[in-house]
Amino acid sequence: PFRAAAAGLFLSAACSVGVVMLIGQRSGPRRQLRESRERYLDYLEELRRRLRRTVASQQANAAWRHPEPARLLDLARTDARRWERRVDDDDFLVLRVGLGDQPVATPLTMNTDTGPLNEFDPVCLETARTLQARYTTVREQPICVDLTEIGVLSVVGDRAAGRALARALVSQLVTFHAPQEVQLGVVRAAQHS
Repeated sequence: PFRAAAAGLFLSAACSVGVVMLIGQRSGPRRQLRESRERYLDYLEELRRRLRRTVASQQANAAWRHPEPARLLDLARTDARRWERRVDDDDFLVLRVGLGDQPVATPLTMNTDTGPLNEFDPVCLETARTLQARYTTVREQPICVDLTEIGVLSVVGDRAAGRALARALVSQLVTFHAPQEVQLGVVRAAQHS
């Protein structure tokens, strides 16, 4: 009876250890996957916050350097902003010609080896791809032309739109550039007054 009881205890202990190991093996990889996924998604969320700050800074910088044409008259009246661009500045003779998409100042790249032997968590991979696609460009940003590079700029097209663009370009020239550094000459036909 003693040996039978010991064998029964040994059998029940072995079964208990087997059940615990089976549960541990089943929940261990799942738990590791869940924890890894949570860590990676937390990393992506922090990256998203930094990208939002970068985009906001980029938008504020663009709005400051190349304001809307309607604001130029007020800026010309401000001593601090009038004639602020000098020959040695990076934005000397850089003029806003419109709005469009611009790349984010700090582009995102994904360095993943997508070979057939590599497996990725589909949730993490899709979240990373979505983040990369979302923060590739910044919408409605100033599109500028550098007159020092092109030399001559012609405005052609619809008369009303062309005149509005020409007024905006001239306004930027006289607002941001000192008269001793940039001279403006206008030639027009008498019938186009």
